[in-house]
Amino acid sequence: GLLPRETGRGDRPSAWEQALLDLVEKRDGAAWERTFNVSAKWWARRKGADHVLVQPAPVTGLRHPKGVRGWGHYLQQLAAPIFISLELSRSFVAEYPKCAAKNVVAPYPIPGRGWHDGTWRKHAAKAAKQLAASDGEQGNEVRPLRTYFRAGDHGCVSVRRAIKREFAEAAVQRGGVGDPGFVLAEPADNARARDVKKRLQNFPRQAAMFLADFCPCPEGDSPSAKRQYDALLAGCVPVVASDDALWAFSREQGLDGALDPLAFALHVPEAALAGRNATSFPLLDALDAAAPRLARLRRAGAPPAWA
Repeated sequence: GLLPRETGRGDRPSAWEQALLDLVEKRDGAAWERTFNVSAKWWARRKGADHVLVQPAPVTGLRHPKGVRGWGHYLQQLAAPIFISLELSRSFVAEYPKCAAKNVVAPYPIPGRGWHDGTWRKHAAKAAKQLAASDGEQGNEVRPLRTYFRAGDHGCVSVRRAIKREFAEAAVQRGGVGDPGFVLAEPADNARARDVKKRLQNFPRQAAMFLADFCPCPEGDSPSAKRQYDALLAGCVPVVASDDALWAFSREQGLDGALDPLAFALHVPEAALAGRNATSFPLLDALDAAAPRLARLRRAGAPPAWA
């Protein structure tokens, strides 16, 4: 039987996934016919080139391997079928442009009722009134946080830690309150800084994104991250801190999508963050430079968010 992970997902392919693997890699349709009760002759006529396969999460593929990084999860997509997956990297697309041209990169799914029934938005709206620096901010589109990021140290750990250090070391004049998770939109005195830190200490990440103007999105277990798409839903401008990430449905790296991520997202190079010191603030500098375009970036991100 399967060896279940703590998440309940097996460590080996399911019977359905193995049937697909046999077809893709061995051109053996026996398991396909046995499992799906469908003739393999339709696959054989064009080696699957007229079939569409939907991949699971980007770091599992059809095999669920542990500890595999790099292109290991993309290589199945070199086969003839059209693959719909959540990710291809810039470097992979550059190496295999024809493969990228036949496949489709789709957004991460947005699970959880809170995104769809407005729970996170309502939670944030209530908090925004409590966090407003003045009565004049209440009821406006002004968000109390310039930027927000809370996450564990995995993926590109050096970049994630650099983001947290930059927030924690930000000057009071830039909205810093000594917290590694956020920077305020306006400077705060000590009393307000303590109050905001206390209120946001255990605040849900999904709701907090509705309180911020910009949301850093470093890579996770793979170059892209679900956080990129969460940020768009929350109206928080994504700041991609991954040099190899590609957006779904985009025209990046020669993909034939319709979206231009430059219209709704920022990018900060990994090296700039990982190589920063106590006197350099590459992320906050990028946000300051983009601040005059904030409303335009947010408007451009609204249609793709629900595309």
